[in-house]
Amino acid sequence: MNYFSKNFKLYFLREDKNRDKVLSQFEKMFSELKEDVVRFEMGTDLVPFTDKIVDVLYKFREKKFSETGFIFPLVHCIDNDRLQENEYRIYVQGELVDIGFVVFNESEIRKEFSQALENLFNDYLEDIFTNETTEKYISSVYANNYYLVQEIRRYYDMCEIKSILVNMLRNSKSIKNIRRIVETICEVNTDNIKLTNKIVSVTRMSEILCE
Repeated sequence: MNYFSKNFKLYFLREDKNRDKVLSQFEKMFSELKEDVVRFEMGTDLVPFTDKIVDVLYKFREKKFSETGFIFPLVHCIDNDRLQENEYRIYVQGELVDIGFVVFNESEIRKEFSQALENLFNDYLEDIFTNETTEKYISSVYANNYYLVQEIRRYYDMCEIKSILVNMLRNSKSIKNIRRIVETICEVNTDNIKLTNKIVSVTRMSEILCE
């Protein structure tokens, strides 16, 4: 056995002796892989306005759901003492997407963050509307109609269903009646309108639902 093989084997022996510690480290590392879908970072001087910002989020989420059926994800709001005065930063899936400055005025803060949220919806919908979100929409149908969910999963995977729903939102169509949307997808495919090319099929299905 050469030097490398010998020491490699000893390394695993040491790992095995500390198995619980190693597994705990693995769990911790895996838990840190996941990024917030949306994260707001604010300078410490903006912290006193957190309640106002949360209120803006709440009202924006209600408005979007009422108009489009889209449920805006939870936003992680944290303070960052490294930011400049009046500065805030917005991250989507861990990527910085917006940097702004806001005046210490309640009406201006509401206006600023309402516009920032609208921009997120318009510019980063594909990133905000995750596969996990798609699964929740489909699961809401599952409770009342197991058959429909089984049928739609025969035709499309979660990424493709997400693309269909996002395309509907992009075309100003509501996805609030998710049960009817799933029914329509199943009806169309049962009638053999589904095309062989999966990408074309998703696009065509989006067009049918938007008509």
